Amino acid sequence: MNFKFTKMQALGNDFVVINLISQSISISAEFIQLLADRHRGVGCDQVLLLTQSNHTQADFGSRIFNADGGEVFQCGNGARCIGLYVWQNQLSDKKIICFETTRGIIRAQRSENSDIIVDIAKPDFNPTGLPFCTAEKKPPYHLQLAQHTITFDVVSVGNPHCVIVNSKLSETDKISIGKQLNAHPAFPEGVNVGFVKMVSRQRIDLCVYERGVGMTQACGSGACAAVAVGIQRDALDRRVTVQQMGGAVVVEWKSLDLPIQLSGTANTVFEGVWKEAKLPSHQNKMTSKP
Repeated sequence: MNFKFTKMQALGNDFVVINLISQSISISAEFIQLLADRHRGVGCDQVLLLTQSNHTQADFGSRIFNADGGEVFQCGNGARCIGLYVWQNQLSDKKIICFETTRGIIRAQRSENSDIIVDIAKPDFNPTGLPFCTAEKKPPYHLQLAQHTITFDVVSVGNPHCVIVNSKLSETDKISIGKQLNAHPAFPEGVNVGFVKMVSRQRIDLCVYERGVGMTQACGSGACAAVAVGIQRDALDRRVTVQQMGGAVVVEWKSLDLPIQLSGTANTVFEGVWKEAKLPSHQNKMTSKP
């Protein structure tokens, strides 16, 4: 099958965007894996599908697939990219665009400095919602891993996050912990793992091991999760700059009863046409969880 696609990125978190309103293709886990493969395909962290929506409050629909072929339901950087895609391709002249996802409506709007602001979700600190299985009654929580005893908080912002505040872990430690937590029975559906260094009440440094992807240049929902935990701990103000390997975003949580907001840049890298290719003979299963 042949189809058009757009390669986009936000802070180095990169995406292949496919418009399924103007064209039709067959989606499978194996196809997503090939498309995301940096050696045999286009290469990306996630594949974003723009679709039609019948929801009365939505302008478009959106689906997200990790590089391992599994569908997920939240991606802050991806939401900014797909919003930019709509505006750049003149699919809507609205200043605020609403996207239907399987977890609700996400709003995207442009700021005065051309950054894109998205409403992510209202943070949920209930462990059962991730799910996270624990006998501990309240955070911080604790787990014994192969090399470390870790202390952490959990929060869902439309997808599950484990937030570890520890500036002394090496890159190797972070990758190891991320892998172990995603295989741990306490997180039966896996988890995104954020490693946070508190710099001030208005700034944190963050790196994220993403479920189904691994270490990434940036993670928008991870930035929101880290700030939500910091505000919950009364360690951060309500507007925080989050510095990641790929650059900085601003996260703002104006009130506990409102969605948390993510603001930052997004860019189109190139456009292309995928020519029909033979899929690998081996079968790979979807491993990401909602």
